[in-house]
Amino acid sequence: MAAMTNATPLRLLRVVADKQVYALEESAVLSINPASSLKRNKAPGNPLGWLPDETPVYSLDGLLHRREESAFSNGALLEMQGMTPWALAVDRVGGEIEVFSDQISALPRIARNSCHSCIQGALVTDSEIVYVISPQHLHPSAIAPAEEPERWQPPKAEASELESGDKVRHILAFKLYNEDPPDINVLFALSLSQVIEILGPTDITPLPYSPPGILGMINWRNRAIPVVDLGRKVALPPLLSYRRPARMLIARATTAPDLMAIPVTMDLRGGRLPIPHRECDYDLPLNPMLVRGAYELDGEVLVIPDLDHVLS
Repeated sequence: MAAMTNATPLRLLRVVADKQVYALEESAVLSINPASSLKRNKAPGNPLGWLPDETPVYSLDGLLHRREESAFSNGALLEMQGMTPWALAVDRVGGEIEVFSDQISALPRIARNSCHSCIQGALVTDSEIVYVISPQHLHPSAIAPAEEPERWQPPKAEASELESGDKVRHILAFKLYNEDPPDINVLFALSLSQVIEILGPTDITPLPYSPPGILGMINWRNRAIPVVDLGRKVALPPLLSYRRPARMLIARATTAPDLMAIPVTMDLRGGRLPIPHRECDYDLPLNPMLVRGAYELDGEVLVIPDLDHVLS
């Protein structure tokens, strides 16, 4: 006898915008029109133009990535359901996707934008991550403001995370992958029990409307997990935005099943506590809610992030 399931069957329409694959419910699309039916807007930005019946046409790529200009020249125009007429311009319509609702994973908490919910979730296949979008939440006037983290100076810590305590502990120290290294040589360190795997160069799928510090998602063992700029999250200068494959460290929280991927360099160092150190005198604007401590080693600063709070 087949297993019972409460999952709902869905018919999704696969679309491509700026080489990224998205999907939306087929029932949200009233009609698919050729690009030749677009009456171009002479002014830059959205709307791109209008259909013959004066329905405004917006670039999907422009809306998702908040770009004022779009390179759209050929593709399809999707007339959408809604209270007011509107349409989306996409580079290509790639056919139907038939799935069950439980195959679409909700975005991890760290990757969700509390001010904008146009991304319903991620569908992971063997070759790609497909973001499922909600057209009714993808309105041109939607705004996702970014919040700046609190600035903080390293405390005069009495209890050090670099002391071993009553039992032997091992850590893994690493440097973040950055095309423009900071002036101060900063290392991060995690308990070895938090490190699951270290991957070779891995493609990042950019996530529209992602919160500050989220670079996108990667497909790890058929699971979409967020790629985190750990420095930006704890209030250090952000990494440069990039899409090139990077070496990834897969890490987990200690009290929850949440995972994250961290772009790192080849400079990985194992260590056994205790480690000789002194209190940090550098002026680092770290977030106290996300950092357990910051310490000076020989010419380097070692930051101990609190992944439970980073991932929450």
